[in-house]
Amino acid sequence: MNQEKKHIKINLDFLGVKEKPPSLKKKKAHNKTHDVATKPWARYIARFIDIALFSFIFVLILSNIAPEFIVLYFFNLNDTFSTIIILFVWIIVESIFLSTFGATFGKWLLKINLSKKSNNKKLSFMESLNRSIKVWLKGLGAGLPIVTLFTQITAYNTLTSKGETSWDKEGNILITHDKIGFFRGFLAASFIIIVGFLWLGSSI
Repeated sequence: MNQEKKHIKINLDFLGVKEKPPSLKKKKAHNKTHDVATKPWARYIARFIDIALFSFIFVLILSNIAPEFIVLYFFNLNDTFSTIIILFVWIIVESIFLSTFGATFGKWLLKINLSKKSNNKKLSFMESLNRSIKVWLKGLGAGLPIVTLFTQITAYNTLTSKGETSWDKEGNILITHDKIGFFRGFLAASFIIIVGFLWLGSSI
C-alpha cells in the first residue's frame, strides 16, 4: 500500500502536479467562510449593542462609586452630556477589547471580524485606539446630536459606495463577516427590543 502511494506521488511530481499541504487546504477552506460584503446594518447593530451594554455597566459602576455624580450629571441634566462621556470612555474600552480579543461583544455576536490587511492578524492596542478615536469623531460625531446624524450618514454612504469606511481604509484594516445564524440573530434582536422597552420605560 505504501509503495503504491509512493509510486503515485512520484508520478504526480513527474507531471508537475504537487499535492497541497493540509495546512494550506485548511486555510483556504477557512477563508471561504468569510464574507467581505459591507453589511452596514450589521455593523451599526453591533455598535449599538456594545454602547448600550457598556452604558448600563458604566452607570451601574458609577452609581456604586460616586452616586452623587450619577444623580447630578446623568439624571438631572439632558442625555447629551452622559452620551458624550460614555462614548469617550468607550474609546479606551473598545481598544482594549479589539487588541486583546479581536472583537467586542457586539462584533462577536454578529460575527464581524477585524484584522490587518497586511498579515490578517488582530490589531495592536495603538492601532485599535487610533481606529476607535476616528470612529468616535468621524462616525459618532463625538456624541453631539446633529453632528452624529451627519457623520453617520456620511459614513454609511462611504461604506456602501466604496466598500470600506474612511477609518478602516486609513488604518489598512480588513472587515469580514461570518454567517450569523438564527440563534445569534435572535439574541441580537431580543437585546434591541429589551433596550427599546427600557428606554421607553425611563422616558415615561
